[in-house]
Amino acid sequence: MPFFSKNRNRPSEDKSTGFSWKKLFFRASFESFMDEAGQNLLAADAGPEAAAAILEQLKFRIKEQKLRDVPAALLGLQNIIAGMFPGELAVPVKGHPEVWIVLGVNGAGKTSSIAKLGNFFQSRGLSVIFGAADTFRAAATEQLAIWGERLNIPVIKQQEGADPASVVFDSVQSALARNIDLTIIDTAGRLQNKDHLMQQLEKICRISDRFSDRMTRRNLLVLDATIGQNNIEQAKIFRERVGVHGILLTKTDTLARGGTLLSISQAFNLPVWFTACGEKTGDLKIFSGREYAESLISG
Repeated sequence: MPFFSKNRNRPSEDKSTGFSWKKLFFRASFESFMDEAGQNLLAADAGPEAAAAILEQLKFRIKEQKLRDVPAALLGLQNIIAGMFPGELAVPVKGHPEVWIVLGVNGAGKTSSIAKLGNFFQSRGLSVIFGAADTFRAAATEQLAIWGERLNIPVIKQQEGADPASVVFDSVQSALARNIDLTIIDTAGRLQNKDHLMQQLEKICRISDRFSDRMTRRNLLVLDATIGQNNIEQAKIFRERVGVHGILLTKTDTLARGGTLLSISQAFNLPVWFTACGEKTGDLKIFSGREYAESLISG
């Protein structure tokens, strides 16, 4: 599955922005390559700082490797982008239980992503349990319960308005008692600038850490691919307040500008673990920096 849907505008063919990697490949002189490549990166929503850092590396590579034509320079650019993303996902394994706290703002697609994660790991032989810690909305708990029933995954929940940290405590205890491999916690969508909600998230992490001698906690930030550079501020605040171990990028089937991940990587060095597109539980894949670079650059 490509990072950019074949049925949507890809960065190489985005008529609305007026930039094209294809045109650069076929028409640019080598002398004008750097300027046009920079414009394309900005149009792809990479952000000025990330674009400048990438071009600086490219200048060095062109000089070091004595690149003398546009195709070779484009390949060098692709390799630079592929190398921007730190370490691949360390997939959970049986016998080493983990709890994943799923973070993000409203509308990013957290609950549906949790269903996809549950299906992904269950299909690979891991046992999974869901924790419905979004207790502010009854609909959120109901939605997760429906997914749990469809996937045959247990869901730990409490009444509406309950302390989310209490749900996390019950979920982790239940997982340990049942020898569950992966506990995935759904949290309420919260604006990163709402301090009391971020404090609640900090409490959730503290509660899960009570079991750190028996279970590893990892925080997964869900970001919406369609909102572009707004993801930078989200990543910054969540990282500062509770820490972020990995990113799941949703709605990549509508992605016309894929450069936001470059800004996040350049600013925070955060690994991207997954991309998700579509509504089916199987619409999830482990992120590959190489495939991402090819999708962003190749036409």
